Amino acid sequence: MSAILAAKLSSPACLVLVDNSQAKLDMIPKELLEGVHVVNSADKSPDEVAAEVKKLSPAGTGMDFTLDCVGNDAVILAAHAALDKLGMLLNIGSGGGAKPQYTIGKHLNLGATARGTHQGDSVPRVMIPYMIQLWKRGMFPFDKLLTTFKFEELHKALDEVHAGTVIKPVLVV
Repeated sequence: MSAILAAKLSSPACLVLVDNSQAKLDMIPKELLEGVHVVNSADKSPDEVAAEVKKLSPAGTGMDFTLDCVGNDAVILAAHAALDKLGMLLNIGSGGGAKPQYTIGKHLNLGATARGTHQGDSVPRVMIPYMIQLWKRGMFPFDKLLTTFKFEELHKALDEVHAGTVIKPVLVV
């Protein structure tokens, strides 16, 4: 969701949020989803998700950019399959030791680029103050995604993350 908020700042032609938890999607404040297409990927194959995302793209041919924010094999495969020619897949997530499953032939035929990024390739001492200024002006409302827990509630916070009942847990000391 943070990636969606950041992407909205550049006024892209199309934004699509894909998640497999309807409960998590329902937790997102509706005003944060203005102008965003939402796809629930539960019980869908990567090819089905990619086809649905492609239909939402301006020309119906796929996305210029896709982001994998979780490091999951099926998500990476769907993100790659949703690309238009010369599109770029950005891997942000690193969970579970995922290994790309797309075929090199398809990758070459698309002329696609796949690359990793960390913190958006930003310089933290520049980017963090900039994001705080955007937040103060109401342009990056990340705080609407936070759920706070006392430090002593660490196990509860972890349980809720695993259950998909919180978006961004924050431990308060």
